[in-house]
Amino acid sequence: LHYPLRRQRQMCIRDRCYWNGTNMYTRNGNPFYAPDEWKAKLPKMALDGELWTDRDDFQKIVSIVRKQDKNSEAWAKIKFMVFDAPLVKGNFKKRTTLCKAEIAKMKDTVCEVLP
Repeated sequence: LHYPLRRQRQMCIRDRCYWNGTNMYTRNGNPFYAPDEWKAKLPKMALDGELWTDRDDFQKIVSIVRKQDKNSEAWAKIKFMVFDAPLVKGNFKKRTTLCKAEIAKMKDTVCEVLP
């Protein structure tokens, strides 16, 4: 597939990652150093998704997540956009339904399940 340049930039503004219920990792298994306050706003279940800030903001998010200083103020701008709950048994619809239900129980969260 060949997308126009503007469309390509919009598709590359996220950082793919895996949340195991306690820690977050890149797709290659390297840890992200998210602050504890930010991680506390995620459910205690394994999730697959992407970190996201704003459209056309790729450099900003890369700069935040690649640092190892756990800057709470910078991480406060980041959302975890969830694609799947890979350890939940059942089909994709069941997994995303359970994921949405778990996130809905949280009073303050930094994640959102993508449709």
